[in-house]
Amino acid sequence: MADAPETQLALSDAAARQLTSAKKTAPQLATITPRWLTHLLQWVPVEACSYRLNKVKDPEAVKVACAQRDEAELPVILADQDAQPREYFLNVVGTVLDMPTRVSDLYSSPHDQIKEQLRVVIETIQEKQESELINNADYGLLGPSQARRHQPGEQRPGHRGAGARGGGHRAPPGHHHPRRRRAEHLAPGGGRAGHRLRLLRLQRPQALRAHRHRRRLRPQGSAGRHATAAVRPIPGVRLIGTAAEKASVMSFVLEGYAPEAVGKALNEEGIAVRSGHHCAQPILRRFGLEATVRPSFAFCNTCEEIDRLVAVVRRLARA
Repeated sequence: MADAPETQLALSDAAARQLTSAKKTAPQLATITPRWLTHLLQWVPVEACSYRLNKVKDPEAVKVACAQRDEAELPVILADQDAQPREYFLNVVGTVLDMPTRVSDLYSSPHDQIKEQLRVVIETIQEKQESELINNADYGLLGPSQARRHQPGEQRPGHRGAGARGGGHRAPPGHHHPRRRRAEHLAPGGGRAGHRLRLLRLQRPQALRAHRHRRRLRPQGSAGRHATAAVRPIPGVRLIGTAAEKASVMSFVLEGYAPEAVGKALNEEGIAVRSGHHCAQPILRRFGLEATVRPSFAFCNTCEEIDRLVAVVRRLARA
């Protein structure tokens, strides 16, 4: 015998919602940015979309003198100007807003349709304006026409000359830095490796210690690969990110432990790691996680140090 249908005794939520008025927001535009650049730059009225930048041809020729209470002759100058100044031709950003009067007449409550549509268009135009100021090939701040061409042999800003720490331009043929000459004199015929070690000893003792520390790593792989291979077989360990050519960073979780607990256990052994979302919430949630443990390795980390980290993780997995 079929069960009798249940009798509805109250108004349902779905039906009652038809008589309510939902709170509506104005149209949201996901491409809006703070546009800080347009607020910082100095704005100049430009007619006919053309801006000519006149410059003095030889700024060093404009000289003045500070009077020393005597009758010394004052310099005579001529601020000659460039006969072919740079001229910028600006672009116009525009669009067409299609708004039928029927829509604006019937559907303008609680938000004015024409006002909101104009707001979205104006915001988009201002975004395009800032983008052109930065990226335009002709007048953009980062455009190729703004890149200054350096003359042959000229040292670029931020680059160091020959023989400076960190390197820069190569020394001309036949030129040797004094320290390099001394290193070669100490180790004549000693080979490139011998020169390298002696240069480190003469110039940067700390770099020499780091160089010797780095040699203790396994030669067949980086610290990251060594750590990944050692942690992978531990029961309960899940590695996040296993690309073949990834950086020396290992991210993992251990079953039964919060990432913060693993990080605390490693910290008690003097091993510093990061535990949390690492500002990568979207990709972590793609893996179904909210946080991981992330040790980072550098050339100065040894295999012995990595094995200490692995030992702590293995001890936690056995507990």
